[in-house]
Amino acid sequence: MPLEVESQQVAAECAHGETVVFGLGLGWLAALCALRPEVDRLTVIERDASLIAFHRELALFERLGGGAEAKVRIVEADAFAWRPAVTVDVLLIDIWQPLISDGRVDEVQRMQAGVAARVVHFWGQELEIARHAALAGRMLDGGGIADTIAGFSLPLAGPNLPGYATKLRGAAANWIGDRWLPGTSLPVDLAE
Repeated sequence: MPLEVESQQVAAECAHGETVVFGLGLGWLAALCALRPEVDRLTVIERDASLIAFHRELALFERLGGGAEAKVRIVEADAFAWRPAVTVDVLLIDIWQPLISDGRVDEVQRMQAGVAARVVHFWGQELEIARHAALAGRMLDGGGIADTIAGFSLPLAGPNLPGYATKLRGAAANWIGDRWLPGTSLPVDLAE
């Protein structure tokens, strides 16, 4: 889906070193990360045993080629309880339906508290940044985004990528709809 490509591309571009993905799903994000030469090892945490069994039967990661499959390790565990044995460079979180929900930032903070990754990216991150920036009356530009992220107390991956503010505004315009936080007015830079 276009939404998944748009929202997960930033996450995949940030993957490097010791990368952990919370949530297996269709395996799209994990496969993109495993194919990156910058990724040394990829651990996927998934709590649904039937989904893990499906992926073993599908053998998606074995089909990647180029040695990417050797990087992937799937672990059956809960994202809120799993703890790494090594330092995690990048934590990518993709466990939710729907894409937008209240309390998302708090949930990410709880997961990051147990992992202590150097950087974090979560599915819907750009939308949550936009929602919280708008609630605070900030523009969706570099400064407004940076100030909003500072309030999350999370080492978020992505904002340093070229064109991030433009991607964030595009995602917000395309996917938030009427799901802004209560008391929020549409940001000026989206109202045009």
